[in-house]
Amino acid sequence: MTHEWDRTHTVESFDQIDSRAYLVHPWLKYPKFGHASATDYASRFVRYGMITRDEAMQLVKEHDAKLDPKCIQDFIEFCGYTETEFWVIVDKLYNKELFERNNCGEYVLKYSVWSHNE
Repeated sequence: MTHEWDRTHTVESFDQIDSRAYLVHPWLKYPKFGHASATDYASRFVRYGMITRDEAMQLVKEHDAKLDPKCIQDFIEFCGYTETEFWVIVDKLYNKELFERNNCGEYVLKYSVWSHNE
C-alpha cells in the first residue's frame, strides 16, 4: 500500500503519512470553529511568501470543508463505525452560530473566514 494520495481536505500532502485516520482529528476543528487544515497551511504559506492571500482564499474555499474519504474509511474501520454513524456524530458537532444548512441539508458557513473583504 502506498501512502501517496491527493488529499481533498488540505493543501498539502506531507502530514501524517503513516496514519490517514489521524487526519480526522484536525478536520474536526471545521464543524466547531469554521476552519481546518487548509486554512492552517494556506495562512502559513501566505506568511512565508509562498502564495498570495487571494490564492490562499481560493485554496481554503476549495478544501477546508472537505474531509478526505480515505481518512474517513480508515477512521471508521478502526473505530468500528459505519460511515452513516460517523456522519450522524459529526452533524451534532456543528456550531450553529457559524453554520446553517443549505437547501441540500448540508452544513455551510454563514460567513466565510475571509468574508470581511468579500
